[in-house]
Amino acid sequence: MALALGLGSINVVTENGDVYTYGFNNGGQLGIGSRENQLTPVLLSKEAVFGGREVVMMSAGSQHTACVTVDGACWTWGTNPLSYPNGIPTANDLRMMRPSRLGPSHFGNLSVLMVACGSYFTALRFGADTTRITMIAAGTSHTLAIGNAGEFLFLWGNARSGSGALGQGDTHNPGTPRRIPPHTHNGMHVSYIAAGHDTSAVITVDGVLWSCGNNEYGQLGHRTLAPTNNLTRVGGDEWFGTGGARTAAHRHLNMLILTHTKQVWICGMDSSRRPVHIPNAAPTHAAGVEEFHNTNIATIAACHRKFALVTERGSLYTFGTAVYGGFGYEEFVSGLDHSIPRLMSKTHLGMVRVGRWHRRHQDMAEAFAMGHHERLGANTLYHDADYQDLVMLMFGDMRIQPPRAARQGLRYLMGFD
Repeated sequence: MALALGLGSINVVTENGDVYTYGFNNGGQLGIGSRENQLTPVLLSKEAVFGGREVVMMSAGSQHTACVTVDGACWTWGTNPLSYPNGIPTANDLRMMRPSRLGPSHFGNLSVLMVACGSYFTALRFGADTTRITMIAAGTSHTLAIGNAGEFLFLWGNARSGSGALGQGDTHNPGTPRRIPPHTHNGMHVSYIAAGHDTSAVITVDGVLWSCGNNEYGQLGHRTLAPTNNLTRVGGDEWFGTGGARTAAHRHLNMLILTHTKQVWICGMDSSRRPVHIPNAAPTHAAGVEEFHNTNIATIAACHRKFALVTERGSLYTFGTAVYGGFGYEEFVSGLDHSIPRLMSKTHLGMVRVGRWHRRHQDMAEAFAMGHHERLGANTLYHDADYQDLVMLMFGDMRIQPPRAARQGLRYLMGFD
């Protein structure tokens, strides 16, 4: 949620609610008011860009980006090339290359709790209904949602080329949400969902990862290259260790998996047809170089062979292929491969950490926790806990430190004193 990868952009939310963004910018998706690529992170401060409102979470599509601010508003920017006349952006497209606020009045005065960007569309979660949607995920052209605290799983949209990404046992493309029978994923409640390029991933409360859809590069983790129309079991704690899988991220040719032991696995192009553990960096004695150790990872993101990780200390690592822009290392080399995650210097991020403490009500705490904390997801003992309990438990394991200027009470609440 504090980390979003577009087709060629990387966006992060910092501990103080600002945004840093960089990479490919052909559609103005960086929100800087132009289409100029950025090799190093550019600050979108809450004061200058978001009216002083702290950014809570972000999501990114192919050429557009969206975020939610602490007041429950959704902000969007970028362009939709499908709407260009003759492929040329209009004056309105150029105006949208800076963040624009969609206030609660757009949604019946309900607060936006979550945003998910597909390639060329945006899905929002807000308000409440009889199924109480807890989490949403958007892929290239389809959407997933969890309802009723993980009891219900819905998929809809366009599974292009008959990929079976909707997990319904056929290639039908429903235009309205369609529930996936619980027996499809062994009758277990769902704790996490992810949508990719004609692929879908589901993690159940027992830590088992399921996936379906296009599989030409082995990105589903099934040991084969064959696509599947049904959610198929990838593995649980017998493969990923104690607790099994926790979250997943995929968009095009690969899938990343974050486990309950806070380590990252990968499958797909240039990797394996079965999830493999990302190796640690080779020891180095270079001054000031922080080696990557695949441990204590809090958040993951993936898009078109570009990957990013955030550690519990708020450090940002990136790796993959810089096909659509640099990694923020003051270099721009198309096709440059980095198989080992590489640290983004905090000097490029204003010397602050990625990720932040969210001063939000219980719905927002639950939405955040669904993807970030092993004990606060759907169908857990803590699902109905009060807000203060949720916050204490959320940060008990994540160990994201409070700002240095935080008062003693906040440090105590988060378990640091």
